[in-house]
Amino acid sequence: MATPSEKLLSSISENFPEEWYKKFNLEEVVEETKEEDYNSFLELIKISKESFFDNINISILTGEYVSADNFQEILNGIKERLANIPQPLPEAAELQEKLQSVLNRNYIECLKVAINMYLDFTVWVSVKLKLSSVDYISHNNEELSDALENEEFDKESYKSLAFVQANLMISRIDHFQTPDIRVYRDLLGYSRDLLKPKKLGGYKFSLLLKEKNDYLLCKWILRKKDISSFPIHHIKNNIEQELDVNDLITNPFKEWIDIIKSHYQFDSEWKQGSYSDFNELKNRSLESLSILQLHRLIKYYKDVSKNLSNLKKIRLEIVRRCEISKDSSNAYDKFVYSILVNYALNNELSLVEENGGYEKLIEHYDFIIDVQATTGIRNFFPQNKVISFLAKSLENKFSEKKVLKDLTELRSIISKCKEIMKDYKRNIKWSERNYNYVFHLPFKECLVKAGNSEIDKIFLASSFVLPLNKTNYINEFDEFNERIGNVESSLKIIENVEDELSSLSKMKEEVITLKKELVDKEMKSMETIAIFTTIVTFVLSSVANFQFIKNAYQASLFVVCLAVSLGFFVFLMLLIRQGDIYEKLRTYIWKILILLGVGTFLWTLLIFSKDIKLLVKSYYINNQKIENKIFKPNLLKNGDVVSKDK
Repeated sequence: MATPSEKLLSSISENFPEEWYKKFNLEEVVEETKEEDYNSFLELIKISKESFFDNINISILTGEYVSADNFQEILNGIKERLANIPQPLPEAAELQEKLQSVLNRNYIECLKVAINMYLDFTVWVSVKLKLSSVDYISHNNEELSDALENEEFDKESYKSLAFVQANLMISRIDHFQTPDIRVYRDLLGYSRDLLKPKKLGGYKFSLLLKEKNDYLLCKWILRKKDISSFPIHHIKNNIEQELDVNDLITNPFKEWIDIIKSHYQFDSEWKQGSYSDFNELKNRSLESLSILQLHRLIKYYKDVSKNLSNLKKIRLEIVRRCEISKDSSNAYDKFVYSILVNYALNNELSLVEENGGYEKLIEHYDFIIDVQATTGIRNFFPQNKVISFLAKSLENKFSEKKVLKDLTELRSIISKCKEIMKDYKRNIKWSERNYNYVFHLPFKECLVKAGNSEIDKIFLASSFVLPLNKTNYINEFDEFNERIGNVESSLKIIENVEDELSSLSKMKEEVITLKKELVDKEMKSMETIAIFTTIVTFVLSSVANFQFIKNAYQASLFVVCLAVSLGFFVFLMLLIRQGDIYEKLRTYIWKILILLGVGTFLWTLLIFSKDIKLLVKSYYINNQKIENKIFKPNLLKNGDVVSKDK
């Protein structure tokens, strides 16, 4: 089946071949140009123009701009074909003026303006799909602006162009919707105008475009209610009432509204819905499931029955499909799968943050950063989750009064926080330009049954996903930045106090040491004085005994005793004074002890030498007496015997 763009090109080629105008006698003089031929020419222009605008609107509604390869080249080819339509050159000035208005201005130029509008939109979408880090500060189309300003189109041309413009603007909101109030006003304005015949109503696709527009309006209201602290009201026909999506929901999008209420937990029974999805899908292989079905399983394993292992399996299946998409020339699905891989990883990170420790969290975070570098998706969710965990960890350390024990660890965490906060800030700015939805469906899963005779399905890029609330995340960034700054300031104060406490502690130890030394010196001084007193007393009492000495032996014995006694006192003083002398004495202690032992032995011999002599002499005399007693009787007996013989 031919695509809308192919129909556009073939229609122009078929209706305006070479010398097409000869069929209508448009080069003849005006009098000879039959009214019938001219009316046929006008009918051709009308039918061709209607067909052109039908096909360009169908192309936008069905998302051909993202499904077709090299679509910008296709549009440029159509524009070039329009510019090359052969134009007659009638001699009559009146006919020239009519052809200028009907053919050139309200057909060729009008259709070129529509193509330029469409081309301008597709270029903008393609730039967004590239996920560029370039900051585009302006977006304008001078050719389009000049044509709209200078060309004087008729009423029907303006109305047709206005419908194309509305179609493109609604599609632009679909791709990059925000909770901004201007988006609501734009959507509300289109919703009203698409019912007014004098504006955008009455066209064959007006009701279908209104259904798409109102679905986006429903999503805006749901997101606004989610982020607002107050009920959302409006005044309609002089009546104040709360904004309600039920009046806007139509059958084609009712299923997606139900998914929104379940996924974002707006419905109190969302868990039952998640259980139902799981029971329906649990016996099927992951390879056989659509991305929408995989998403429902991710929701179940993350928020209902938390299971990190199963989340990882789903992520690996998405990665497999992402690798396959790289071989495709379709930029949209490549973009979608890059988003999906990061979405799956972020859900894993949520569970790691809940159940894992610091090391596992940082390990998973670093892995996500590597994937972001590969896919080009630099959303700030990983930084948000990790900073939230680290901020709580730092604050818990303070609340548990573990700061002084874990100063090194705290400094390391704060350093990591600063590094992550830089990426956080950069990724928020990137997301403001490129990232409006955390999740996307592939092109084929974004098609919704239209119920229109000419359009089977329409394309909705945002599917069931609500726009990201960037303002909330920016506020969270500021809050985290402040919390970490407060912790860092507190830590610096504690570090300064710790330094002061350390200095005071050292001073205290020094004072205690000095006090102890002073007490020891006082005790030693007192002990020294006591020993000196004892020495003096001993010497004085000993000198008094000198008068009883009779000979040199007694004098030397007295001097030795006195010297040994005084030496003992001096030794006691050395022990008390300690210091270097004591250390030297310890080195030669055994030698000193031997000398003292020998000296004591010699001293003992000296003191008891007289007694020893007497003892030895007594021992010798006693031995002599014993011998005399033994040998004397025998001698007498022998003598007697001799005398008798004589």
